[in-house]
Amino acid sequence: DGRSNNRYSDMNFCNDPEAICTDPRTMKLRWEVALFEWVERIQSYDDGKWSYIKQLHSMMEGDLFSELRFERTHFIDSVGSLLTQGCPFPPCDKNNQQRLHMSRERKSNFRLILEALGLPIKSTAFREMESYLASVKQTFEDVVLRSKHPKHKQTYQSYRYHFSDFMESLRLMSDVGFDGKQFFIGQGSNDEEVDI
Repeated sequence: DGRSNNRYSDMNFCNDPEAICTDPRTMKLRWEVALFEWVERIQSYDDGKWSYIKQLHSMMEGDLFSELRFERTHFIDSVGSLLTQGCPFPPCDKNNQQRLHMSRERKSNFRLILEALGLPIKSTAFREMESYLASVKQTFEDVVLRSKHPKHKQTYQSYRYHFSDFMESLRLMSDVGFDGKQFFIGQGSNDEEVDI
């Protein structure tokens, strides 16, 4: 029946569908099935009006951080709707109108995942600050990132403080913050505010 080359050829999922959860060999299979479903249902979705791949590229080129707001529809909302309802803009079934389930939680989890993966989540305010500071990097290093010898009183390039470390710390404290507090760099106008 063509099953001899199958990785799980001795398992009959039709006769025992629970085998996918009970057989210890299928721990990988769960991931394989999930990834296959993602490729089939989500990644390949393109109805002519909304394309997952195009939207993904657009999101990655845009401002991931400041557009990730609870009150606005975001890429992750459309993906969540595709997963749960079959279309990117709920309600998908006009006879059974369902709102997008757990939108706030999806956005929070999405942000956590992007951060965990180390993807460059930057607000518009930080991008502007980053661009400016990059243009004055040499002066910043020559004037600000200096140390003074305690005995000779001579100044020298700091070996403890580095521009790249400063920029990464500034990004984290201005875009992510700590305990609900952020380092102010100009963010906070109505179209910049982030409440995550």
